[in-house]
Amino acid sequence: MLSRNDNGFFLMVEAGRIDKYSHSLDWERAVFDTIMFDNTVKIAKEYAAKSSDTLVLVIADHTHPASIIGTYVEAADGSGAAQPPRERIRLYDAAGFPAYGPADADGYPTSIDVWRRLAFVFAAYPDHCDAGRPYLTGENKPAVLGPDTKVATANEEACAAPGIARRMGNLPLRADRGIHSGEDVILTAMGPGAAMVRGRMDNTAVFRVMATALGLGGGR
Repeated sequence: MLSRNDNGFFLMVEAGRIDKYSHSLDWERAVFDTIMFDNTVKIAKEYAAKSSDTLVLVIADHTHPASIIGTYVEAADGSGAAQPPRERIRLYDAAGFPAYGPADADGYPTSIDVWRRLAFVFAAYPDHCDAGRPYLTGENKPAVLGPDTKVATANEEACAAPGIARRMGNLPLRADRGIHSGEDVILTAMGPGAAMVRGRMDNTAVFRVMATALGLGGGR
C-alpha cells in the first residue's frame, strides 16, 4: 500500500517486547519476539530485493546486560528439579547443545521446557528468585514495590517454585526490574544508501542516512 506513493515512503517496525521482556528477566519471551522481528525483517528484505530504490536498516536502540554462559541440565525424567540453578548449570565443553528440538515453520522452538536449556543470565537486576527455568504460566515479575513504592522486594510467588535461588539485587532498592546497558549495537543495511553504513557510527548519523535515502535536506 505504501509503495503506491510516487514520492516513496518511510516505515518503522519495532519489536518492543524484546525490551519489555528483558526488563522482566524473561529471556525466552524476549527471544520469541526477536524471532518474530527476524521474520519481519525477512519480509522487508524480500520486498527490497524486488526493487532498486528501497533501503532497509535494522538496528536496536539499546542493549540489555545479558549473556549466554552455558546450559542448565536436568535428568529427562525430571529428577533434580529441586536443585538450585548453580547445581544444574554446565559450562564450556560440559554445556553441550540445548535440546529445544526442531523449529516450527516460523522458526520458533517446538518446546522450551526441555532437559537441557540455555543458561541465559542478566547482569543487572533487583532482588528476585531465579529457578533457571522458563516462565510457562506468564511473563516473569521479578520484584514488587512495597506500599511506599520506594523499596522493591523479590516476588514471593516466584520464590515458591522448587529449586529456586534468591538473588540479591545490584540495582537501587527502588528498582523492580532489569535495566538497559551502554554497549554499542549492531546496524545492518541493504539497498541504496547502504554504503553510508560502515564502521562505528553515532546514533544521530543513522537519521542522516535515512534522510539522504529519502532525498531530504541534501544529506547534510
